[in-house]
Amino acid sequence: MTISQVFNTNPSIADFLCDYWGLDHCDPDAWTHPVSTFGIEGVKLGEKRMTLWSETTPTSANRARKYGTDQGAVESLADDIDQNGIDTKCAVGYIDAETGERIGTNHRYHASERLNIPGWMIQHVDFSECEDPEWARELFSRAINNERTLRQNNNTVEDVEQLIIYGIENGNITTDKQVEDTITMVSNNSFSKHKQTKLKNAMSIRLHRQGGDKSGLERYVLVEVSEFNKICENNPEDSYVKDIIENDHEHHLFINMKNWGSRTNSLITRGAQAAKDNAPLHLSFSVEKPSRTESLQTKREKVFDTMLKNTKDDIDTLMMYKFQKGYYPWENPECQHTFVAQDTHNETLDTFIPWEV
Repeated sequence: MTISQVFNTNPSIADFLCDYWGLDHCDPDAWTHPVSTFGIEGVKLGEKRMTLWSETTPTSANRARKYGTDQGAVESLADDIDQNGIDTKCAVGYIDAETGERIGTNHRYHASERLNIPGWMIQHVDFSECEDPEWARELFSRAINNERTLRQNNNTVEDVEQLIIYGIENGNITTDKQVEDTITMVSNNSFSKHKQTKLKNAMSIRLHRQGGDKSGLERYVLVEVSEFNKICENNPEDSYVKDIIENDHEHHLFINMKNWGSRTNSLITRGAQAAKDNAPLHLSFSVEKPSRTESLQTKREKVFDTMLKNTKDDIDTLMMYKFQKGYYPWENPECQHTFVAQDTHNETLDTFIPWEV
């Protein structure tokens, strides 16, 4: 119990002093890490001041973490404070000025519990003027975990995925650009560009499946191998899945043309296997999203007219098959090539588009 609670008075500096927390830690100006609204519309910063943990309220689960508070991170933070003290160069905690909810501050709270630290330097944040305060809270809780700072448990891919799914399902995210901008906003310091790109593609497809309103180039999606596998799993009775992809007696390869340079080895390897079996090689493709200079049709045409044609000259291991049959395995008359649906206006997602060569 603090001194103010004993005498039923407002909290004073004395209430915060303990083995780890000194007078210098109680000065807001001593905490030099900048606070921010992160550009979220409607969010306003209130007072930055010492706040007792008893003035704050928890959420039912750690809002910003898909798997809740990481007890290992709590122990690590507590050990660091015990060994090195309070570092005022680190970010302050945040709470909702209206509800007192701890936002991105639960690890500090639980570490304080272990060390008997009664409060923390807290930035109060007002969400009351946001168009959708709950979405603003969700977005803000990830943004504060994406700074480049010490003693921070950065966002994971799962944490950000949870945010985007929430935004899609609640109508806060309705376009591909919003998917991309939001992921960039809360991921840029947390994980790699490669992981961001994969997440953007997966969430874009999820948005289209939810029936997001698409126009212009935003109506197109990029299908990665993981999404292609989901398409097959979701359509076990599809004839192409049963007769070609899942048929042990047939050879099939999915190629994302965005990764063409790294996929040619797979084409050679799988083509050689098909040649040994005297069998066709069936191909399924996903091309890059259309640009303002190349349509989806053009990109698809270039797969066979340009890229595969150029690759032929380099595939010495398949020459014997060509001499015997007169064509490469993917040119076998028995091949059933397809593209995956990518045009959400004119094609049905999770279906295959037959392609005649």
